[in-house]
Formats: sequence, C-alpha cells, structure tokens
Amino acid sequence: MSAPRIIAEARLSAPTISFTHGPSPNLIISLRLEATDKPITVAKRPLPELFIAMNAVVLQEATTQKPIATPDVTINQRSAPPLKLVPEMADRFVTLEPGRACKIVEVSFDPLGAQRRGEEATSFDSKLAKYAGGILGMHILKPEKDYTLGVRNDLHIHSWMEGRAEDLIQAAVEWRPCRADIKVLPAESFHFRVQA
Repeated sequence: MSAPRIIAEARLSAPTISFTHGPSPNLIISLRLEATDKPITVAKRPLPELFIAMNAVVLQEATTQKPIATPDVTINQRSAPPLKLVPEMADRFVTLEPGRACKIVEVSFDPLGAQRRGEEATSFDSKLAKYAGGILGMHILKPEKDYTLGVRNDLHIHSWMEGRAEDLIQAAVEWRPCRADIKVLPAESFHFRVQA
C-alpha cells in the first residue's frame, strides 16, 4: 500500500483569549487522513513529536511571523516492551479514519490557571511568567497582540498499519509497520488574539 497523506491542525479552543476574563483556553491538535479510503492505525509511542504539543506546534507573531521562543525539548525514550496489538497495549495506538479529523492532543494553553488572573500575571516580564517560561502557554505571549499557531512542517509517521486498531487487536494480528513513511502536512495556521 502506498502511503496516504495526513493533515495536522493545531488550534485553540477560542480565537480570542484573555489574561483576565473568560474560560481558560485549550490547545488542540488533530490529524485528518486523506488520499485513501481505508483507515490506518498509528503507533503513539514512537511519535512524541505529535503526541506532545510542545514538540509539534509553531507559534508566531501574526504581523512579523517572528517565532515565539519556546523551549527545545529532547525526548529520551525509555526502553519498553515491543509494541504488540493486544488489549493491554490498546492505548498505544490510534486509528485515523479517512476524511475525519481525529483529536490526538488537548491540553491547557493556560498552565498558570487562576494565578494569571491579576495585573501582575498580565505582564510578560512578570516573575510569574518567567517562573513558568519552560511551559508552552499563553503566559509567554503579550496582551493586545495577534498570533498564529500551526504544526511543524517536518513531521513524519513511520509506524503505521492499514486497518482499525480494535479490528487488528481482535484478529490478533502481529504489529508490522508499513515501510512507506507518511509525511504530515500542516493545515492552515490558526489565527488568534490575546487580550489583557
């Protein structure tokens, strides 16, 4: 089977977020399978860059397209048993259906929570923001500015098989990833504004 295409989208739960009012936003990453009419199963464990939001997204100022300095994260994989299509390992796989977006990550984009809802927390240079500078979230942004959020354009999926995870597990199929890598194509960037 030739490799299909996967479109990855990163967005927030709202196009306008605020330091002082409204609900805390979430960061959502979804994958959509294209160029095939058959579902595929992807192994999550070898793909930290897709299943850890900090590794997958690109955050930029909208007017200048200047990247926001986010920490570089190196993932050190711990040794683990080989992947097997068994019920005990079902949470290590995700099924992508053709043409349907599959949410793979939903995390808080407001890691400081209620602590940010004060005048001190709205300042980019506040001690609070510096303390949490190693975490991806709205606390590293400036109020009254526009930003774009997208997915990196250098991601690939190399551990996948044709079929749905539950069907493969039920049939006791051996995990044998396809040889063709799938390039993950980024969707159009998500535009949002930060209010005070």
